[in-house]
Amino acid sequence: MSQLKSIAETGRSFRQNGGNATNIEASTKTLPVLVEQWDKMADLMLPHLAEEEEQLLTFIKDKFTFAEFNRLVNRIVQAEGLHGARVFLPSIFESVDMWGTESNRAALLKEIPFPIYFMATRFWVHSYRKYHRGVLNSLRSGAPIQVIIEK
Repeated sequence: MSQLKSIAETGRSFRQNGGNATNIEASTKTLPVLVEQWDKMADLMLPHLAEEEEQLLTFIKDKFTFAEFNRLVNRIVQAEGLHGARVFLPSIFESVDMWGTESNRAALLKEIPFPIYFMATRFWVHSYRKYHRGVLNSLRSGAPIQVIIEK
């Protein structure tokens, strides 16, 4: 919590001192501080999240049948609609590519209706790689930041 508060305070200080997306001088001073703070946050959070994920998987396997879990996932997907698919599918694809197997990927793609798959692969993944993953990668590499606000 203290690390989150530190990050929030850096953001507040940035805005109070005239920082915004077009203020290159303020951004250049703040960016290295935020990168360092987020690195510390990742060091704290990744082991914690891995532990939670393992506990969650154990809980799901103990409490739900495969069919029950699928029904729950489908309810969530339907509640989120197209906007949810647009926001979440690209990162799900990326996660499966990073940690899944080819059979995991094939099973996922089999479940996605063609119109959603078409939109995801033709538009949403490209947008995710450019505007979301691209910005994160530029922060990681120390490249000049480009703030892009997607409409």
